[in-house]
Amino acid sequence: MKKIKSNLINKWRMYGEIMITQWKIVIIFLAYWFLTKSSLNDLFSFENPLFSFPTEFLLTLGLGVGFSIVMFAFIIRFSKTIRKKFPRH
Repeated sequence: MKKIKSNLINKWRMYGEIMITQWKIVIIFLAYWFLTKSSLNDLFSFENPLFSFPTEFLLTLGLGVGFSIVMFAFIIRFSKTIRKKFPRH
């Protein structure tokens, strides 16, 4: 963002490059979809899911991720050395 604000990068060129990349990805997916002769129903429904995880595993995984995020928040909040490295504005 600093480079954009200081006009070191052409905003419109960067925007164009991002948009072209995103549209290339969309075209690749559409080409794959048409070449496999998929229907619109195939796009939104799955007979056999790609991954079948038991509910308990997903709940445990979610709680573990949530607990990790809370722990990192507490570490950052109460660590003096981290607060010195990243001062608030």
